[in-house]
Amino acid sequence: MNNFQKLIAVSVFAISGAAQAAVVGTYNVSVTGGTASSTQTGTGTASLDDSGTLTMIFATMNQTAPNVGAASFANVTDVFSGSYAGGTFTATSGVETIAGPCTMVNGPLNLCQFTPLPSTVPFGTVSGSVSLAGGTINTSVLNLGQNNVLTYTLTSNAPAVPVPAAAWLFGSGLLGLAGTARRRK
Repeated sequence: MNNFQKLIAVSVFAISGAAQAAVVGTYNVSVTGGTASSTQTGTGTASLDDSGTLTMIFATMNQTAPNVGAASFANVTDVFSGSYAGGTFTATSGVETIAGPCTMVNGPLNLCQFTPLPSTVPFGTVSGSVSLAGGTINTSVLNLGQNNVLTYTLTSNAPAVPVPAAAWLFGSGLLGLAGTARRRK
């Protein structure tokens, strides 16, 4: 096998491995919490990579305040930064982005008017860790002038992320080129 063929073979294995190597785990996630006068809940999916990023995506996140009303925020993404070592991710900071829209569910006060969308808010404090068996992360964020304390609970029963079809297609194309180069000799 000449150097060109070795390079092609190594490239195929590197690309195939790199497409999947960054994702450590995928999870189902739920969030609960709020303030003394309101609650916030939601469910979604999360992915953890070995570079120290945990990304959570919620189709909807609901906020309820007794005697005020309830609203549903759509397209909420929470991204946590931290470190990944020994099979455990430890969160140190995070930011929440709400792309919207916001839908008022009920109540005398329109909660949607207080949160212009899209909005991005950093978490005030972040603590907690996640492993392949799941885990919890606790945060606080200043929202509507109040400090919301939220708990994110992850379970490891989300489906595994497959290697994208493009990586396999690219790899088979490189093998075909290697075979063509070999026949010419």
